[in-house]
Amino acid sequence: MKKNVFKRALALLCATTAIGSTLGLAACGGGGTSGAGGTSGDSSSLGNVGGGIYGTNLGMNTDQTLEVLCWDAGYRTKWCSDLLQAFMQEEWVQEKYPNLVIDFTADGNGTTITTKIDAGERANTVDLFFTGGIGKYIGKDTAGYEWFADLTDNVYTKTVPGEGELTVKEKMLDSYVESMRYYEKGQDSNMADEVPFKSYTFPWASGMDSILYNADHLAKLKMEVPLTTDQFIDACETISKGKALSYNNKADGDYAILRDASGAYWAYVYPVWWAQYEGLAEYRNFFNGVSNGRISAEVFRQKGKLYSLEVFEQILKYENGYVYKKNAGLDFMQAQTRFLKGEGVFYANGDWFAKEMEDRAAEIREEYDGLEYEIRMMPVPIVSKIIEKTPSIKNDEMLRSVIRCIDAGYADVAAVRQDPSFAEGEKIATVTEKDYKYIKDARGLTHALGPNHQAGVPSYAKGKEVAYDFLRYMATDKAQEIYMKATGGASLPFEYDLEKENNALYKELFEGEGKKIFAIEKDRLNFMYNQTYDMVALPDPDSFPLVTQGGMAAIYSLGGHSVVAAFGNKGATTTAQQVWEDDISYYIDNGGFNKCRTNAGI
Repeated sequence: MKKNVFKRALALLCATTAIGSTLGLAACGGGGTSGAGGTSGDSSSLGNVGGGIYGTNLGMNTDQTLEVLCWDAGYRTKWCSDLLQAFMQEEWVQEKYPNLVIDFTADGNGTTITTKIDAGERANTVDLFFTGGIGKYIGKDTAGYEWFADLTDNVYTKTVPGEGELTVKEKMLDSYVESMRYYEKGQDSNMADEVPFKSYTFPWASGMDSILYNADHLAKLKMEVPLTTDQFIDACETISKGKALSYNNKADGDYAILRDASGAYWAYVYPVWWAQYEGLAEYRNFFNGVSNGRISAEVFRQKGKLYSLEVFEQILKYENGYVYKKNAGLDFMQAQTRFLKGEGVFYANGDWFAKEMEDRAAEIREEYDGLEYEIRMMPVPIVSKIIEKTPSIKNDEMLRSVIRCIDAGYADVAAVRQDPSFAEGEKIATVTEKDYKYIKDARGLTHALGPNHQAGVPSYAKGKEVAYDFLRYMATDKAQEIYMKATGGASLPFEYDLEKENNALYKELFEGEGKKIFAIEKDRLNFMYNQTYDMVALPDPDSFPLVTQGGMAAIYSLGGHSVVAAFGNKGATTTAQQVWEDDISYYIDNGGFNKCRTNAGI
């Protein structure tokens, strides 16, 4: 259910001051193997802020110093420097830390961060890291040492500054709270009700990703935004075979899907189709190794994995011609630039896209004398095989009608029937409430990199108290708005509906000339804070002991993002059925699952 987060009065002491440092090159956008490129524009001169000192490489290390190292990903790092500036201006911060010094540095490729973490107490002075993929440092290592401080009682159970008795944990979106949860060896998420909540990290982005689409192209083709995977495949077939569009390089012909060489972002869609079919509980059960209520390798027979792979095989297969055939020569920025110029119709990416491509979009508008397409973000289409789980929904057409009802805001079948003016109502007259709810729950599932974008405070940090307070400050409504302004509409994973709470800022971000690519952020926020279904970011596999401690992989036979390459390369002969069966062979027939259980103590 939605959390009842009430409106808080927040007393603020604000000032405007130039701050900053010269920052380096951007790194992988959204934490994947491909991502944001270009240079950051966050720079200004060292100065006094709100009675404190803000700058870079100040060389101080006291309990009144907050040394911050921030990963410069697709969101850039202005969000962090702006938040630090505002934090120093807070009256309560000035009273608690009268000699506060903030030492801020941006890291362009992530290697500086891991080097500093590995250096440990003897050489590292950073008090707060904003990074990604730090699962191996969370909790106690084999020697019993904790690399990062436990944030449970220092941040999560503490109140949000200026917002009454509301705690950080209560305000954070539920699925992100669960993704940050740490389980000791021998525990799993099925024990959530028995094991007290514990967390060592804090999410610094919502990080939602999905399928972007060129709304102008779909309108020209008179096509509906795909609601199911069958409809999505049909659209790809029509676009790629119909020769109905005019790309800049017509010699390449028409194609529906654009991707870069790695195709990493398309791989992020994979677990969503799997989870939609199985349901969230069964998806979680896979990573806990639970089948039919007991620990069993039989979880590797889940059909959701197979059906998701089958969709990938169909849409990415080189011979089908849905994908731009010269993608092997494109890095992510080249592919994203082509998409902005109007090539392709569908492109998988995330809520960092608008900020990451902001400057390039302006250049394209100038270069092509105003050329600008409306780029939007759709919810991931529902996997069509889901009707195996919903017997009252007889076919894909009926499934699409159910989805249209859900998207129109009808919470259940009864609500649809009470509105005779809604044409779709007749089409779902025989659908049961149970089946309607199953599709509604599936509609709210999404993949997000936010659970992998984590902030951590070293256990030995001298400025850990300031770091804790800054993380608490990040949960405030004010911090959310600052973050959104700096990122072009991306948000932190807290309950805060911008359209309702600050409509002026909502319009400033998303309406007006030159704001078309930011439509993806508008779509994402409408998805996250809709009132029909609960948005659930799928848990990061690294939050499960069988993965982090046991070494289990969702797709062992392929590994990582190579699920895309398996089907997308010219001459590839791999099939979805083979991949699924190879995993069953390794984990069930050859004892791979039992090895993972032993390693994880389960």
